[in-house]
Amino acid sequence: MRDFFFHSEELLDKNALAFLEKENIPGILPCRWVRWNSMIQLVYFNDNLVPLSHKVDEMTLDELRDVGKDIIDYIKAIEEQMDLSPENIVWDMDSIYLDEDYQVYMICLPAVIPLESLESKIYVKRLYSILNDIFMRCPTGDFVCRQIEAQRVKDTENWDELKEAIDRQEPNDVETLVLRSINAPEPVEFTIEHSDFIIGSDETVDGYLALPGISPEHARIGWNEVSFFVQDLGSEQGTYLNDVQIQPEIDVPLGSGSILKFGDYTFNVE
Repeated sequence: MRDFFFHSEELLDKNALAFLEKENIPGILPCRWVRWNSMIQLVYFNDNLVPLSHKVDEMTLDELRDVGKDIIDYIKAIEEQMDLSPENIVWDMDSIYLDEDYQVYMICLPAVIPLESLESKIYVKRLYSILNDIFMRCPTGDFVCRQIEAQRVKDTENWDELKEAIDRQEPNDVETLVLRSINAPEPVEFTIEHSDFIIGSDETVDGYLALPGISPEHARIGWNEVSFFVQDLGSEQGTYLNDVQIQPEIDVPLGSGSILKFGDYTFNVE
């Protein structure tokens, strides 16, 4: 049994409490309450469950991936109904429980949530924080942490993409991109691995492209431990990805199937 005490009944969201008492919500521990004079005791039944903090160090990376995705699914479910808020979740690994099959159970406190907390969506930051804590504890979890951070920067509240990021497998170290020219006077092909690759008209760069309109150091293609990217280096004629000019000094994700254009010269990305 796990209990929490409220010092005033005014802190208790009675609609949320009634919902927790009568509804069987997947992944949320059932709750009961007792009045102790002016105090309220909330009781959660965690029989036969183990805190995640006690199990995380012995779990495989794939098992942790499933836990992370389950947590996201429960947050999505809570967002879709009006009686509870994800702000009520207790966000620590001692308050997230697992059964023997590693099914996830969480604690949702029926507390009155200030309007500013609801509007600021603090729970989103807490969700990303707990996911990072989980995967940082795994010796092979660094790649997943980087995927989570990349998704946070890209689109914080796209839960489906966050689940995909958690599930993404680390690429083979020999993964490469190949750039093949389409309209250069002579065929040009560049093979790019996991290191910076500079394209330009200076003979010292990695991808020598002695063509009109190509700056000495025109663009960089690199690897950020998550994906390939392209960056324009302030070229005179610009760098285009899929017919859209990219801003100088900005890393733009680059993948197979894209079309790159340096000045007037176009390359398929394979």
